[in-house]
Amino acid sequence: MEKDAGRKACLPRYAGLAVDAVLAGVALGIACTANVAVRPTALGALLFSVGMFTIASCDMALFTGKLCFLLEKTGPGLAELLLCWLGNLLGVSAVGYALRLTRLAPVIAARAAVFCEERLCDRAVSIFLLGVFCNFLICMGVQNYKHKSDVLGRYVGLFLSVTVFVSCGYEQSIADMYYFSLANLWGAGALRVVLLASLGNLAGGLLMPAAAGWKEKISKSSSGLPSL
Repeated sequence: MEKDAGRKACLPRYAGLAVDAVLAGVALGIACTANVAVRPTALGALLFSVGMFTIASCDMALFTGKLCFLLEKTGPGLAELLLCWLGNLLGVSAVGYALRLTRLAPVIAARAAVFCEERLCDRAVSIFLLGVFCNFLICMGVQNYKHKSDVLGRYVGLFLSVTVFVSCGYEQSIADMYYFSLANLWGAGALRVVLLASLGNLAGGLLMPAAAGWKEKISKSSSGLPSL
């Protein structure tokens, strides 16, 4: 009986998380369109940041953002991360395939196909490492947004972090889902790219929190040493 009650209590929370994850995917997919529609690339990358700004401001559930809090006591569990990943996939895929029905499709779908072919031909280690670098920057932006009291600094840090990772071509797994949907190039190769990028994002999201935790432990242990 207690287990059944616990499961019923969890259902509303998971349902809310699923909705937030889908909405985050939609917001990111709409923003990703700027990266394939707008030239020069740097401007498209800057406008891509609007998606992350929307997600952070509305407290939506983005897989790559959630990874930054995995080591915290109140951080997401594996079930929550999987739900975010699947919800984000549904959201960005819906936007990508919907845009294929618009007049923008001939231009943006062709550009997305170029992005996809580049990733499909890439080596596993390259995709993974680019995913690491991407989420290190995302973690910088998200942590800055969460902890900085200065309003302007919160937004500038978030926008710059996102602009840099998009401009450099680092791998964000959720954005890759959008590109494969828009280009209609889903298959075993696309799934390989997305999974490798997701693993890289996981490693990159853990880097900064792990280093901060290690630094805190060193500081505590050194403070306990007797003074000479």
